[in-house]
Amino acid sequence: MRRINSAGKAPGKSSLQQTNAMDAVQREDLDGLAVSALFDQVADHDYRGMLVINPRRQVLAMNPVSRELLSFDEPLPRSVAAVVHDPDFEFAVGDALHDRHPAWHEMYVPNPDRLLRFHIVPVTSESGEPQVLVVSVEDATRLRQLETVRKDFVANVSHELRTPIASINLLVETLQRGAMNDPDAAMHFLHRIQVETHAMAQLVEELLELSRLESGGLSLTIEGIPIAALLSEVRTRLLPAAEEKGVAMQLDVQDALPLVAADAKRIEQVVMNLLHNAIKFTPSGGSITLRARRQGRGVQVDVADTGVGMDAAEAERIFERFYKVDKGRSRAGGAGLGLAIARHLLELHGSQLQVVSEVGRGSRFSFSLPLAE
Repeated sequence: MRRINSAGKAPGKSSLQQTNAMDAVQREDLDGLAVSALFDQVADHDYRGMLVINPRRQVLAMNPVSRELLSFDEPLPRSVAAVVHDPDFEFAVGDALHDRHPAWHEMYVPNPDRLLRFHIVPVTSESGEPQVLVVSVEDATRLRQLETVRKDFVANVSHELRTPIASINLLVETLQRGAMNDPDAAMHFLHRIQVETHAMAQLVEELLELSRLESGGLSLTIEGIPIAALLSEVRTRLLPAAEEKGVAMQLDVQDALPLVAADAKRIEQVVMNLLHNAIKFTPSGGSITLRARRQGRGVQVDVADTGVGMDAAEAERIFERFYKVDKGRSRAGGAGLGLAIARHLLELHGSQLQVVSEVGRGSRFSFSLPLAE
């Protein structure tokens, strides 16, 4: 057996111990004490699942992790097919035995759904004949999910930036072709460039904010704040946007509400996002109600609208990054990050953002804040 690690150096003490253990597996009866000793010393304490398979394609040993991952609790030895219920795994085992090279294999396991990744390594004798296969198995479900999230994130950001960049290029080309000589047209196109640039800047700012929230890089300044005054201020700031669209915005706050324990700036950001969202998805003639009520040892805040609403499937995904409701029911813009940011900010406060919605009848977003001491 070659005792050279991947870096081309002699193995350290730990590697020598494992190599000596594998030498023992080769010298001893593989169905006997050596396999048990190997697993007692190494595999039983590994975070991965581990199996030992002989050339007859029998599983000789399994550690507790592999038994849990494969839902197998029968005595050994057993055939590979009896332990791993995937015919393609048997082919991978055969390839490793025949080619005398490591092989990889992945399989999905139901109930619960998860992805298992196998690394099959042949252990050969001095003549090069495979003596056993040492197989490690890991639950790669989370890793695959993170890879998918990363790919989706890149695709979504690219999509959100492509439209304003294309618009700016077109506007600049139009100005270069002579529109600069028409003052009214030039001012119009420059205004459109400003709008598109602002949209990109807003997207970048929201991405940075979301990154800080998800990485734990944002801290709160918790103090007693008058929630009634905060809600009134936010309503005043957004009232012109609602009136421009023909949407009524009402403030319904219970009298003498006590102070709540929160970061005033961040809760203002949450309410701004919720109201912006309500204005976007409420058609002209509709209404929005910003409500606050005492609930036990806290205050519940609701933002209710009479807008387009959502079905149950959309309501479950509305807090995902970049998720947007059916564009056929709304021409609202935005990158789909506002609600994700609001959710994270409330989670930092120990609260949850909840939604109740019905298509054609509107939505109600709610959260609670504890009373100040």
